[in-house]
Amino acid sequence: MDKKVIILSIAFATIACIQHLITKGNINRETLTIAILSSIILSFYFTWFMPELNLRKRDAYFLTCITLFVVASLNNFIEAYFFTDIFNTTFTLVAAVTVSLLTTLIQTALAIYILKPEGNVTLRNAICEHVRANEYYVLRIIAASLVYFPVYLTFGLIISPFVVPIYTNSQNGLSVPSFSIMFPLELVRGAIYAIVLAAVFASLKKQKNLNFKVAATLLFIPGAFLPLLSSLTQANAFSQVAPYHIFEILGDSIVYGYIVSRIFHKV
Repeated sequence: MDKKVIILSIAFATIACIQHLITKGNINRETLTIAILSSIILSFYFTWFMPELNLRKRDAYFLTCITLFVVASLNNFIEAYFFTDIFNTTFTLVAAVTVSLLTTLIQTALAIYILKPEGNVTLRNAICEHVRANEYYVLRIIAASLVYFPVYLTFGLIISPFVVPIYTNSQNGLSVPSFSIMFPLELVRGAIYAIVLAAVFASLKKQKNLNFKVAATLLFIPGAFLPLLSSLTQANAFSQVAPYHIFEILGDSIVYGYIVSRIFHKV
């Protein structure tokens, strides 16, 4: 294993354990194992993702931090607020967002310090060039936002026979919102994904199929797999549906990642 991966893994695992001790008050063997495994996976992802950015260090830090926070935390918290009782008050939601943001700031700073990305382009210039290279940019953002819902709905329906009985049991603390809530909710989440991915695409080096690879892996690994892996340590019903959601979001990530990479086809 690469020395940088080992250092990052140890640092990330330490941060995760401290975060868990602060929020939960204790840590058991299962939680420690998941923290270590998640840290190793995230470290491997960072060592692959960051060298693909063509940004100077300060801009790489800003983009990576915002992207990781939005994809791995904020968008998941928004959905969890409507689908679970994890955030039963506004305070718990705000507290979770704050802790996650602080954790992401520290993780990204460590990754930048250890991996030392070597790009020399500012984020502003990269985005301006990307806008010029893609005609009707606003329409592309809108299209990327709208396409998320049918992809999300399709894979949600595929796993629905397995998860709906768990969600509809009121004792489990889970629920399926009405369509009138779900539709605008997923449109908002789709818009968030589209904007973030557009900024990431603008910042990548010019390489064939890199947009798709980054979009799919970003949405799945830090955006879904690692949060769902962490949920397996929680003694609630969500841990029962997490394995199904892993396969669901793998499909989401591949299909949506491909479509969005084609919408923003020029690098």
